[in-house]
Amino acid sequence: MQTVKITYKRTDLGVSTSSNTANAYSTILTVTVPKGVKYTLYTDTPFVIKLYDSGGTEIANDSTLIIAGQKPGDRLPRELAEFDYRPFSVLTEAQQNNKNYQERTRVPLRTPAVTFLQDEKIIIQLKSSSVVDWTQSATAFEFEVEEDRLL
Repeated sequence: MQTVKITYKRTDLGVSTSSNTANAYSTILTVTVPKGVKYTLYTDTPFVIKLYDSGGTEIANDSTLIIAGQKPGDRLPRELAEFDYRPFSVLTEAQQNNKNYQERTRVPLRTPAVTFLQDEKIIIQLKSSSVVDWTQSATAFEFEVEEDRLL
């Protein structure tokens, strides 16, 4: 068992990003659990999130995010948590990484933990008046999961 940091750049961990549709919940980040492992996401895991539009302006602070899970064969993802972007907009990335501020960036799931098996997906959806541009250099999106090898 080991802790793995999932960031939007970790394509080797099955991470992919996409642009959202303004003013509608749409998927911006998907983590497909690699073969041979399972991921466990715990409630109150601190996230680090800074998202920007194509002009380099941070997305609207009244934006809302959803964490969802999806198993192979499921038509729709199941919602695990919904949270506001506002706490992330008022803290710098450095503050979000500082343990003294992480109480504000912890995301409470609806259960104590959720385990994702290989080929299952962790999905992040966003509802915002802004459209995320993943190429902006100040962009940050990361969280940790516990990884276990499957036999």
